[in-house]
Amino acid sequence: MLGCRVGSTLVLAIALAGLASCGSKGSDSSGSGSTTPTAPTVTVTISPATITLGQSTVLTIVSTNATTCTESGNLVTAGAFQCNISYGATIIPTATGTFTETATVTGAGGSATASASVVVNAVPTTITSVAVSAVPASITTAQTATCTAIVQGTGAFSTGVMWSATGGTITSGGVLTPSGVGTATCTATSTQDSTKSGSATITVTAPPPPVVTSVSLTCTLSSITDIQTTSCTPTVAGTGAFTNTANLSVTPTTAGTLSATTGVSSGTAVTFTPAFTGAAVPYITATSTADSTKFATTTVTVTLRAIQLTGTFGNIWVPQCIKIFTLTVGQSGIVSGDKLYITPYGTGPSTFSSTPGSTFPVALGLGNSNGGTAGTMCSPGAYNMYVTGSDGATSNSLYVSIVSPWNMWAGYDAVDEYQADFAGQATWKNKLSDGSPEMNNGTPVSLPFAYLANIVDGSSLVSSSLGNGGIGVYNDTTGVATNGSTRSGDNITDVTAKNGIVGYASNQAVSFFTEAPGSSLTTIVTDVPSVGIAPGPIAASTGCSPDPNTASFFSLDDMGIGVYRVDALKNASAGTVSATRIGNVSLSAFATPSQVSSTLARFVVAWDNTCKIAVMAPVLSGGNSYIMEVALVDMTAGSMHQIGTYVSDAKIPASAIRFAADPAGGDVVIASTNEAAGTTILTRVSWTLDASENPTFTVTTDTSTPPIGVYAVSLGILPNGKISVGQRQQHSVLANQ
Repeated sequence: MLGCRVGSTLVLAIALAGLASCGSKGSDSSGSGSTTPTAPTVTVTISPATITLGQSTVLTIVSTNATTCTESGNLVTAGAFQCNISYGATIIPTATGTFTETATVTGAGGSATASASVVVNAVPTTITSVAVSAVPASITTAQTATCTAIVQGTGAFSTGVMWSATGGTITSGGVLTPSGVGTATCTATSTQDSTKSGSATITVTAPPPPVVTSVSLTCTLSSITDIQTTSCTPTVAGTGAFTNTANLSVTPTTAGTLSATTGVSSGTAVTFTPAFTGAAVPYITATSTADSTKFATTTVTVTLRAIQLTGTFGNIWVPQCIKIFTLTVGQSGIVSGDKLYITPYGTGPSTFSSTPGSTFPVALGLGNSNGGTAGTMCSPGAYNMYVTGSDGATSNSLYVSIVSPWNMWAGYDAVDEYQADFAGQATWKNKLSDGSPEMNNGTPVSLPFAYLANIVDGSSLVSSSLGNGGIGVYNDTTGVATNGSTRSGDNITDVTAKNGIVGYASNQAVSFFTEAPGSSLTTIVTDVPSVGIAPGPIAASTGCSPDPNTASFFSLDDMGIGVYRVDALKNASAGTVSATRIGNVSLSAFATPSQVSSTLARFVVAWDNTCKIAVMAPVLSGGNSYIMEVALVDMTAGSMHQIGTYVSDAKIPASAIRFAADPAGGDVVIASTNEAAGTTILTRVSWTLDASENPTFTVTTDTSTPPIGVYAVSLGILPNGKISVGQRQQHSVLANQ
């Protein structure tokens, strides 16, 4: 019978591996013809049987005549393995202890079991060496050296050391302080094995003599304004135990101050505050306190600060020149002690008692206690707000537009045009021919009074300070009073005059009296009620009636956005006026008073050659913004209606403050502010009517030339079509736009 055996054993690291083998079912023939099964065998060996953690050992399992083979233990993964071959594995245990592997086999001839064990001992702990280094290896007696130990060993050895020194003292951290010139040694001894130690040698020399080698000085900001500061830091360098302090100074001494000047330690920042005197270029010096030949100087450029004011105030409308209001002004650069001016304004500047924030309030009170002269802000005009400082700084100008709804242009007679100067309390005469002042012996001619409302009608000048101030009628040549009304209870909002009749809006009525008292020598006032909720702007015309004793008056309701026509007839001999309300037109498209501020501009103008009028008022354009609208209205009795409306689409600025009608008819001129450019914007709205009275509007815009300041206090159109514009005592006649 052929036999089969394992020729050799193959051992692989970590995993079991096997060799192909042969099984045997051979039998021993006998005379009886039967076969006895051969018993299975198994052997397990682990060699070496004793190792140290980290070392390896070889596990070998050999089986024969087996049909089922299993392995268990804690060296390799338990489970079945192929029978009748030799397995080998190299094993590196990861823990200490005794580990056993058992193999069990079964076959036709029975079963067999074998085991083997390995003992894994811990690695012994030892210290092999201690190495020491010192940095620096050469020092002076004024310095220290740091010693460092590196401990090496086997097993879980300790790296701890104990320090000792010769020629000095040493800390537990290895810092050596020498005790004198010579050689010092630092020694580190293992705390685990005192037989293991290491040392380093440090050479100790005497320190060099103290010498200051240099001084430098730097400032964080080399250029500042006279209200800023900068930090300046001296640096003193040297050898040996030198003194590292410096004295600081400013030249010239009047150019500023330092927060510290004597014994300033090297690296310490000192604050330089310039003198509040404007531009300068002082220099700062740092000098060694130990050696005055060692110093450094740097310059700081100081510039005059910039004061910037910001704010948009629009037009501040002041009925009757009495109002208290507050403006919010943005600023940068203002400091305590600066002065705020609003000129021309007779009360003088206000002084800032502290440095304001980025915005500050300005409260202004208007009054006419001195008759409306320039000593108060009662005079309409562009008031210049600016700030100055004692260092010479001056801010930009902000214009505060104080505006009344009443045109300071009074109109014209056959020879002159008239412009009221409310601040100067005079009404100036300018030649109708060329706009130049009327002169008398080299002195401009004026009437010695001017009020908020001033109207030339023939040879009369009608003036009123509005409110309860009454109305006066004067001869426009002599200034002699001819008539007037100071009726108690009147709250006058606007005044006009035409054909010898004075008409004014007051309370909830329009009222009339003659410019000449007549035979009665007593002013008789006629009232016409039911002309809206709050009669405001009023205009007059002779274009609705050919009667020389009749004039038509048009009152715009400030609250209801409607316009009313009242015809007045004078009885010159009796000095009386009769008046009748003819009708009214409710205007469409305009914003209601509840939608926009009642202080926004609303105007009505009329022509003497037609019974048409024009109204200008604001229209909402989204949110709280608005644009201006011009409406053309036919006030002819029996056919009163709004002919058409020109919505400006921003072509008429929302800052519109004056509205004048061309005497020739067919167009109006609007004066608006241009605060950025410091000029008046003049906008002309013209129209033509087709056969069905449908208007076609044309708009032209021009900035006044020469400039008329921020806005026109007075605006009028002369018979020759030229535009008359004025601001306070400035007067210009411009070519027809």
